Amino acid sequence: MNWLVLVVCISCAASARAASLPGENNQAVPCRPTVSCIADFASPGTVEVELGYQLQRLTPPTLAHSIPFLVKLTLADWAQLQLGSNGPTFIPSGQPTRYVDNLTVGLKFHLRTQSRRAPSIAWSVAVGAPVDTAPGYQRAIDLSWTAYLSKDLGRFHLDFNAGVILWHLEGATVAQPWAAFAVSRALPRHFGLVAEVYYFAAARPFAADDGGLRVAASYSPRGWIVLDLGGDIGWFPSQRAVTVFAGFSVVPVALW
Repeated sequence: MNWLVLVVCISCAASARAASLPGENNQAVPCRPTVSCIADFASPGTVEVELGYQLQRLTPPTLAHSIPFLVKLTLADWAQLQLGSNGPTFIPSGQPTRYVDNLTVGLKFHLRTQSRRAPSIAWSVAVGAPVDTAPGYQRAIDLSWTAYLSKDLGRFHLDFNAGVILWHLEGATVAQPWAAFAVSRALPRHFGLVAEVYYFAAARPFAADDGGLRVAASYSPRGWIVLDLGGDIGWFPSQRAVTVFAGFSVVPVALW
């Protein structure tokens, strides 16, 4: 993660005259900790950093530790640059392995903002490339395409995402469709709750069926920082039984 912070700092230095520390006008719009993401953006010039820790209980019984991250820069009202990964991953038992998952670079485009009747709409395209050569790690270049719908209904906020991942572009490409639906609600004293269901179809040999019920609580003491904590019960316990996670989303700087 250190080199990502360095990249952000270099960008800040290059835009020193316009850059500023976050204030109440800078609102974080996190994707974490859900699988689905909101269709709307933070204001142009806003840098957002999302960092988490995830502990999974896999089958056969073993634990997997990972540190996913996502860095976003809103370029304009209609475009956002994203850089992310499932991050450093460590599986200590069974066949112990340690690797850094594919680094993904993408662009997200905002098509419309919600109205009284219609949702916000966005779509994104991203390419993931391997950065590790650890034994047993499947090196492959992947492409993902995602559509986003978001809508406020009374006190509730809804996010629906659907997309497809194209695994192994340089070889026998396999498509994996997926979908996720999340419902969130803001609570008093800057707290919030979210519940989500999601499903990834099988794309063997690169990915098995996956899906689950994810529930999380959040706390946002300021508009530019969001803390989260939650868990995920897998629908396919033969692959992944339980996940617990924690993390934060923060706006470290506004470049313009």
